[in-house]
Amino acid sequence: MLFLVVLLLSGATIISLIMFSVHYGISPMPSSRQAVKKILEHVPGDFQGKIIDLGSGFGHLARALAHHCPSAQVEGIEASPLPWFISFCYPHPSNLSFKKGDFLNYSLDSAQYLVCYLCPSAMVHLQVKFQQLQPGTVVISNTFALPSKKPIWVYHVTDLYYTPIYGYRY
Repeated sequence: MLFLVVLLLSGATIISLIMFSVHYGISPMPSSRQAVKKILEHVPGDFQGKIIDLGSGFGHLARALAHHCPSAQVEGIEASPLPWFISFCYPHPSNLSFKKGDFLNYSLDSAQYLVCYLCPSAMVHLQVKFQQLQPGTVVISNTFALPSKKPIWVYHVTDLYYTPIYGYRY
């Protein structure tokens, strides 16, 4: 009986990941250590405002940001149930929270920093939403650029893919 329950839960987990990956066009993918390091270099450790990780997946980058900026309020937003649940249940600092849902339905105007590792189609949708950001808000994107906004900087990290990290200021 236990075997059957484990088998059903495993199957449901795999189906859930596939469904949400197809729906959103990308599966949960953690940032490389080098990409996380480069992102952290662009967020001051003494920052005290709000940082939002859009599509936070399993919470790896959000946890790194929360540890790097202990006085900041860090929030991860994830639509896929399994990565969100793991993020939510995994121990994390008190300045970090995770919300389940589509980040396109959340207000982002309270954040001073937004970080993301999303697919190109999501970047197109975000470009419109980013027009509502407060002046001075910094957006840091792992791998994928905003299609019609010029970044203020681009760095390529020394990982297997020579991953670009894009920085924007609104």
